[in-house]
Amino acid sequence: MEKRRVTVTIGGQRCSFLSDDSDTYIAALEKKANEVMRQTAPFSGFSPLTNAVLSVVFLTDELMRENKGKTEKPEDRDEPRQARKGIVRVSQQEKGQVSIWELMEDGSQKKA
Repeated sequence: MEKRRVTVTIGGQRCSFLSDDSDTYIAALEKKANEVMRQTAPFSGFSPLTNAVLSVVFLTDELMRENKGKTEKPEDRDEPRQARKGIVRVSQQEKGQVSIWELMEDGSQKKA
């Protein structure tokens, strides 16, 4: 199939790109992206940019875990949280932010 210009609407923003994927695949891609945007929206305040960034982090995390075949979250591992570099957990109560680990599949916040 030859590449063609497709347009999707993600989080209310129209995006066009070239693709040789089927219309069915593009529609599924658009649907998944919008689902993730809805899941992260409650944690991003009124910022569409923050929502987009949280969505990217959420999907990247999902992809990395899939590729490595791992399903556990960092807090489920034996290694103490303080010893892990690069992972900072910020609760929703602190500055109105949450970490990606506090987001659940259905978009609600995990109870501590």
